Amino acid sequence: MLRALVLAGTLAAGIAPAAAAADAPQAAAPGAAIPFKKAEREPSSDWAQAFAALIVVAGLAWAGLYALKRWRLVPAALGGGAARRIRLLEAARLDARVTLYLVAGDGRTFLLGRCGDSLVLLRDFEAGMTPRIPAEAA
Repeated sequence: MLRALVLAGTLAAGIAPAAAAADAPQAAAPGAAIPFKKAEREPSSDWAQAFAALIVVAGLAWAGLYALKRWRLVPAALGGGAARRIRLLEAARLDARVTLYLVAGDGRTFLLGRCGDSLVLLRDFEAGMTPRIPAEAA
């Protein structure tokens, strides 16, 4: 074991001056540029490039979504502009548990009442007939 350590130390001592001599010509010219080193840049230029790339990607994404919506390739769930079939016209709360709903759907109008967990159809207006709601007194 001791012999191996002495041999390794001797070899290392002999190699180190040879390696230093091989590097000496490059070290002799202190003003010479390192061939693989890139020129220094300002840190602010990295932020500017990142911000510009973000703007470009956001613009492309917006243009793509606009094109999909224009050619009606977007599903209705993503805002394709499909018409809704059911509309809540008005809701009137009578007390803490009772609420009336005026709902329109497929050309018909319904008056629904909710009390607790139950929902009851109170009136089914005929197709084309809209309920008359008197103007409130001022």
